[in-house]
Amino acid sequence: MIATSYAQPWETKYQDNPAFRADGASSQYIIVLPEQDAVVITTAHDNAMQDVLNLIWDNILPALISL
Repeated sequence: MIATSYAQPWETKYQDNPAFRADGASSQYIIVLPEQDAVVITTAHDNAMQDVLNLIWDNILPALISL
């Protein structure tokens, strides 16, 4: 059996918040937010990948910053 896994690690920044990201297929993400001491993992199966990221950046990140 041949494994068909896929991931790409990226170092990124969102609104001056450093982050590391690994992208899988269909909105599977691992996002490490070192300044917030947090890891966000999604196991969605959604082809609207940017919509899933926007939910994280627009809702989860601000909630973590406000803690």
